[in-house]
Amino acid sequence: MKIAIIDSGIIKNHVFEKSINNFCHLYIKDNYIFESNEIIDDNGHGTLCASTILKYCPDSIFDIYKISDKEGNSHIEQLILALEKILEQKKPN
Repeated sequence: MKIAIIDSGIIKNHVFEKSINNFCHLYIKDNYIFESNEIIDDNGHGTLCASTILKYCPDSIFDIYKISDKEGNSHIEQLILALEKILEQKKPN
């Protein structure tokens, strides 16, 4: 099962190595949205979500979209962009 996690990122370790398909960090700087591949989880929430899902669905594959910071803050623009990226992946080639 392919699952998108839009949260605080994920701690990439041996547990998640085979489960991460796609990832990006969407962040705002100077009123612009930027994208990077830095998805290290600053507060543990995204990692906890992925761990819980894998506990019950061990064959899950994740697309990780980091949009929140260490305090759990994010902007609606980041969420919208993450959702648009998910929809783009579902379009046929």
